[in-house]
Amino acid sequence: MGKIENEHQLQVSRKAVDRLRRALAGYKAVPDPDPNCLDGIQFMMEKIEREIEEYLAQKANVKGGFKMESKKVTIELTNSEALVLFDFLARFNEHDDFLFEDAVERKVLWDIESTLEKSLIEPLRSDYRLLVKQAREEVRNNE
Repeated sequence: MGKIENEHQLQVSRKAVDRLRRALAGYKAVPDPDPNCLDGIQFMMEKIEREIEEYLAQKANVKGGFKMESKKVTIELTNSEALVLFDFLARFNEHDDFLFEDAVERKVLWDIESTLEKSLIEPLRSDYRLLVKQAREEVRNNE
């Protein structure tokens, strides 16, 4: 998929998420499913859901008759702080039980997670859990 630009693409994306949800549920029923396959399906489903949220948020912004000017805000983090934040957001974004006041709040968290994911190599490493533990200690010790 890519950036959603119209209602037709929105409907196609929603159908894709529905198919991925069914595939994920079916694959989880398989004895000893490959965790990489499960992660891949979950990743793709979340990516499309984020694209849907972005399209709907952008569409809602334009409907109001004005477009808010956006300026960039930069937050500087150490690598350890970024890794700790990424790990938290990745776990937080796996759950749908948090009550957001507005769907765009979830989108912002997804965007931050996505930006961190693009910047970090640690999530791809086999010793990821150990690296997160070390990063937490480093942040804790530098308070």
